[in-house]
This record gives sequence, structure tokens and C-alpha cells, in this order.
Amino acid sequence: MSGSRSAVPLGATASTRESLLLTAESLFAAHGLDGVSLKQICDVAGQGNRSAIQYHFGSKQGLVDAIFEYRLPAINRRRAAMLADLEAHDRLGDARGLIEAVVVPLAEESEYGAGRYVGFLHQLTFGGSMTSQYRRILPAFTETTGRTLALLASALPDLPRPIRAHRQTLAQSQISIALALRENALRSGDPERKLLPYHLFLSDLLDTLTHAATAPMSESTRLALAGHPATPAT
Repeated sequence: MSGSRSAVPLGATASTRESLLLTAESLFAAHGLDGVSLKQICDVAGQGNRSAIQYHFGSKQGLVDAIFEYRLPAINRRRAAMLADLEAHDRLGDARGLIEAVVVPLAEESEYGAGRYVGFLHQLTFGGSMTSQYRRILPAFTETTGRTLALLASALPDLPRPIRAHRQTLAQSQISIALALRENALRSGDPERKLLPYHLFLSDLLDTLTHAATAPMSESTRLALAGHPATPAT
């Protein structure tokens, strides 16, 4: 990382860094990584020193990495604790419990935390020229996710692997969209936006995801899986 330490006022290092990080996260959530400049982040954060981002993060890539490093330790700890609780109660084969371990740490971070991490993650996953790069490095930051998804796959033994993988992709999209939309509504403060109470929203989301993940395949899907063309319903 380059830059002179004298570029940042003494005593302001920690608060300035966090302010820049949370501002960047919110702007990235709203506009995508490619839609936000480093100058814009400084301006919105009220940081007149244009070298502050270089000092703290080195580059936009370093700033994105720092957001993960800021958010994911707590998320990983929460998910690990939930997995340990499932194991203690002999529920590592419980699909709903495992889906809960995927969703709840993100939902809690979004519902009760500052910033817009879920929206940032949504933009990173589904749009922008930097998506493929960060999809590659993200697993290195989320050690508990791989274990949870592997356990979930084992909890769905009646589904062939291609179907399990497809449903996992669909579930990731549903989780991202549902949490990002709620987070955006919460942060906007629009009194006209009527949101379900958090625990009702969460329980219904888990119901939806669990039913989608565990639903038996239809005969049409079995035929398509065997290589037969899908037949439109009549």
C-alpha cells in the first residue's frame, strides 16, 4: 500500500477508515462497483483528503477486500455457532436448520447493522465487470459457507446432483434479492413502505426456501433430466 501516513489527521485514522468503508459499501450497494468513483466516496463521506482511500485501502480493490474483512468475521462466527448448535441437537441433516444457518447471519447483519452489506453483496454477485473476480475470491472469506452447503446437499439425498446445484443457485438468488430489497427499504426510511415484522419476514423466507429446496421432482422434470424435451402443459 502506498501513501504517506501524514496524509491522514492524527487521531482520526480509525473513524475515517470506517466512515470511508461504510460509505463505499452503501454507494456500491446503490450503484454497483463500476458506478462509483473513489472521489465520490470521499465526497459523500465528507473526506476532503483525496488520498485517504489510498492511505487506508490502497485501491478500489483493496477497499472491496476491506469490506469483506470488516463484515465476514462476525458472520462466520454466527454461522459456526448455529452449525455447532445443530450438531449438538443432532440436526445436521435438517434442511431447514441448515438453510437457516445460511440466511440468518446475513439477515441479522442487514437488519441490525449499519451500512448496506447485503446490497453490496447483491451487486457484487449479480452485476458489474468485477463480478467474476470477486466471485473467485469470496470463498476464501467464507469458510463456514462451504461446509453448510455441503451439509445441505447431503440433507437432500433424493435429488440428483444437477437439480441440487440448480436449486442452490435459485436459493442464492432468492436470498440475495429478498434481503437486499428489505435492506434498501429499511435504509430508505420511506414511511409508505410497509414491511413485515422481522421475525415474520425471516420465518416466511425460510419456509419458502425450504419448500423450494426439498420439493419432489415432477415427472416433467424427471423426463427433462433424462434428456427428453419438456412437454408444455395442456
